[in-house]
Amino acid sequence: MSTSPSSPRFVLVRGLAREASHWHDFDAGLLAHYPGATVERHDLPGNGEHWRETSPLSTAGLAEALRERVLAADPRPPVLVAISLGAMVCLEWLRRWPQDPLAGLAVINTSVGGLCPPWQRLRIPALVHTLATLAERDPIAREQAILDLTTSQYRDDRALAELQAAFHRARPIRRVNVLRQMVAAAGFRLETLETQVSILILNSLADRMVDARCSRRLAAAIDAQLVVHPDAGHDLTLDDPRWCGEVIARWLGSSRSSDEDRPIDANSGASQRQL
Repeated sequence: MSTSPSSPRFVLVRGLAREASHWHDFDAGLLAHYPGATVERHDLPGNGEHWRETSPLSTAGLAEALRERVLAADPRPPVLVAISLGAMVCLEWLRRWPQDPLAGLAVINTSVGGLCPPWQRLRIPALVHTLATLAERDPIAREQAILDLTTSQYRDDRALAELQAAFHRARPIRRVNVLRQMVAAAGFRLETLETQVSILILNSLADRMVDARCSRRLAAAIDAQLVVHPDAGHDLTLDDPRWCGEVIARWLGSSRSSDEDRPIDANSGASQRQL
């Protein structure tokens, strides 16, 4: 069974210590372009609905668990949309199971060992900031600190911090799982990728967590299309979900047309760079 171009199956995967609820209303942007689409949110082991599980110490272990759940949920080839650690896991999936029927992969603000030095993959201030949040006992203060690091539009949004603190209270990620996921991310390596799957890389110039050069180097290494947002933070789908939905829709239309070189135009005033 294949995915119709007018009704794709989207699978959303979040990153380090984040769960399905952190996509907020991002689904609406995809459904605006594809009203017949299916949008699934899958949590990594240790996050969200799987918070009681122990996170694997490698992206390979995370990819195996994700792949098993996604393929069991629906036989249709998915379009994977993944951010940060989630994107590393999906790239690992493509590398380890290159024959799997995937309809596309949209990678958001991620980094790869072997292509970028550690201090670009996770900026030193961001590392200090992340470790400090692990010691924060007040869930609202912790979420405010995370928003301050990962967003441009919501750095002082108390209401959003309270909402995300409620996510944590309902499905509390264990500190040991945060550390295990950090180990998995640090160990991820990829220098080339042999795949027939179309890959889009979305990147934020104002990302204070991961250096924007990481996305440029990844795009060059795997011959993927790169589209850059000028002022969003690391959590790009939170800062500008409409822009992300537009770019993903145009990329899917482009990749399914006979004109493979047609440029993407997000029509939002954001700068775009394609390697």
